[in-house]
Amino acid sequence: MHIELTFLAVLAPALAQGEPSEAADRRVDRALAKVDALAWYDIRRLDIEGKGWTDTKDFYDRLPAGAEGVVRAPVWSLSRDSAGLCARFETDATALSARWTLRSESLAMPHMAATGVSGLDLYVKGTDGKWKWLAAGKPTAFPANSTALVSGIPEGRREYLLYLPLYNGVTEVEVGLPKDATLWKAPPYPAGRKPIVFYGTSITQGGCASRSGMVHTAILGRRLGYPVINLGFSGNGRMEAELAALLAELDPSVYVLDCLPNMDAALVAERVGPFVRTLRNARPETPILLVEDRSYSNAIFVPASARRNEESRRELRKAYFRLTASGVGNLHYLPGNRLLGEDRDNLGTVDGSHPTDLGFLRQADVFHDALGPILLGPAASSALEEEWKRTKPDIVVFLPKGAADGDNEHFQVFEAPESDELLAMWTQSSVEGRGDNRIAFARSLDGVAWSDPVILAGRGPGRRERQASWAFPVVAACGRIYCFYTKELEKIDVRQSSGVMGVLYSDDNGFSWSAGADVPVPKTRYDNPDPEVPPNWIVWQKPVRDAGGRWIVGCTRTTSEKVIPKPNRNWPDHDSRSVFIRFDNLDAGPDPKDLALTWLPAGSDGLEVPHKLYPEISVCQEPAVVLLPDGRLFSVMRTMTGSIWYSVSEDDGATWRPVEVLRYRDGGEHVENPIAPCPLYRLADGRYLLVFNNNDGRRGAYDQFRKTWRANQLNHLRHPAFIAIGEFRSDAHQPIWFSPPKQILDTNGVTFGPKGTASVAMYPSLTERNGVRVLWYPDRKHFLLGKLLPDSLLDAMKAPR
Repeated sequence: MHIELTFLAVLAPALAQGEPSEAADRRVDRALAKVDALAWYDIRRLDIEGKGWTDTKDFYDRLPAGAEGVVRAPVWSLSRDSAGLCARFETDATALSARWTLRSESLAMPHMAATGVSGLDLYVKGTDGKWKWLAAGKPTAFPANSTALVSGIPEGRREYLLYLPLYNGVTEVEVGLPKDATLWKAPPYPAGRKPIVFYGTSITQGGCASRSGMVHTAILGRRLGYPVINLGFSGNGRMEAELAALLAELDPSVYVLDCLPNMDAALVAERVGPFVRTLRNARPETPILLVEDRSYSNAIFVPASARRNEESRRELRKAYFRLTASGVGNLHYLPGNRLLGEDRDNLGTVDGSHPTDLGFLRQADVFHDALGPILLGPAASSALEEEWKRTKPDIVVFLPKGAADGDNEHFQVFEAPESDELLAMWTQSSVEGRGDNRIAFARSLDGVAWSDPVILAGRGPGRRERQASWAFPVVAACGRIYCFYTKELEKIDVRQSSGVMGVLYSDDNGFSWSAGADVPVPKTRYDNPDPEVPPNWIVWQKPVRDAGGRWIVGCTRTTSEKVIPKPNRNWPDHDSRSVFIRFDNLDAGPDPKDLALTWLPAGSDGLEVPHKLYPEISVCQEPAVVLLPDGRLFSVMRTMTGSIWYSVSEDDGATWRPVEVLRYRDGGEHVENPIAPCPLYRLADGRYLLVFNNNDGRRGAYDQFRKTWRANQLNHLRHPAFIAIGEFRSDAHQPIWFSPPKQILDTNGVTFGPKGTASVAMYPSLTERNGVRVLWYPDRKHFLLGKLLPDSLLDAMKAPR
């Protein structure tokens, strides 16, 4: 029996339309397929994961051919089982089949299902970036099996993962696709992501998972995003010297040694030390994790079982302490008492020893907690936790996993149109300015636990697209979600801000996204005169509705140096103006090619503020817009004067008052701010919230007006983060007056992340949902976090009368 999918949102296509050259290089030639009713591809054409050696006697063996006659006969025999081997691939097929040839006629065991012993297990990567189970290949015969795994898959290219049998070997495995479908090898793992090597017993091999993807090693591979080599040998994980020599040939990210279920105390005392030293001599820096045996489920009632656990664990601890005392470093230890859960009620095993699927899931949870810091590195892990907690966040949305995703900013959180979820999109890269910007997207059911991000557009690991930067979402009244961003073209003026307006849209609550036609950005006299070079423009804040209910958003237009050269080489000394974009028909949910946009102010180049040192240029950027109770628009902007400036429009942005410095009240003190974003939000209760840094660009040793920068001064001036509460004053010249500032976040001047910055709350967003108000903020453009802003905090902040 196969599975038919009529609809499954999580399977919506997650990959961009078209095929970049990198993907074309991974395409499997259709001429290699055997064709009947389907096109059958030998999975050896793909990159098989789980093989530690290529010089195997048969392709799907787990030990090299030279191990025959060196390792004990039972180990050699078990090494011919395909436990842990899997194939990752991409295809646009709407149906998948499989056929495979088994080595042994023993399809099942009394306590282990045939699907786990001899079957195949298929997973698909969802739009949330996580693997989802899809189908099982059920063995019914020896030696040959063939089955339709799944059909009715919605159109689109997806990534799949096919696991091979755990306790049987295979001589041939093929995937069958419709003849018009295309097969690709999967994208490679990020550079430097080496496999995790598990060496152990029947449990490591997978006894007694119901499916081959349910063993904890496979679960961990999917969760951690690492390839895994499974060297579990049922009843024969005994840390022999021959196995130590073989494992030392491998170059993994970590060795996991989990052999105690097959070793009594005497054998542990004899073999663990030499085994570890062999590995350490060969791999001086590779982490090694020693694992205690799981607790027998009946140990609470059977003294002999409890004694067996206690004695072997005691000897393992002794070996661990001896090794560390002798100078063996990067050695880690995992207690076994929680591996199957702590209830000891046999829910986690089939026989008191071998895990059920529940037991393997519990094991995966415990191993995950142990391996996460090891893979990251103990010093980095400790520093990471200390740093993301530095600003005392209430919510953690995203913590970078490595160098590739270290820069995270322009953090836009918004409400899903068709559910009670929160959605988030942001610009991610290895580091801002390196040229690999991309749009990341995540979602949360409760606003606390967030999915891993998926990439919607742009450049990054395994992606050859041009950059996609500074995305901002707009939800139409009809429920369609638009994602607009700066889309880089072949020719650019200012990197990261030069391009057309790229458009993605989703009609299923953000589960799948389609690429629409690009929206051209009109040129002005300040843009590069080359007609093939697009303008420079950036939007960073979510749009708001004007008095007519239309969406409007502020935009920075940076002048090309072909028109006005920078008077100085410091990056803020760049001529710029603030303009506004109105989306006239967006609520109807038109096709992107039919969107109607109006660029404002009408007949004007935009709002200008003279640079403090170079008044011949304007630096007026990142306008944040709010609607006033009387229908006017109010906008604040960052400048190079040491203060925030503002303007007011009485005609929906068509014209604006001359720009003025922002004050706490008419005639009051300036609201100081370095050249840093100053978001302004209208709260649900009618008040306003201003977020800023409350310094004039000069503090201590740092000065943004210094003509020669030896370091980026703003990295040290964009903290702490302050808030002020604004209230509408209908009869005032400046229509919003602000309370005294209150500090809410600080990095204490500690730099972190790839940019080496101490900044906080740069390009945040705000949500008010179900009575909960959250400021979503980047911490040092690295971590993405949330801070609760309760009424009790804001009510104490009063604007002057």
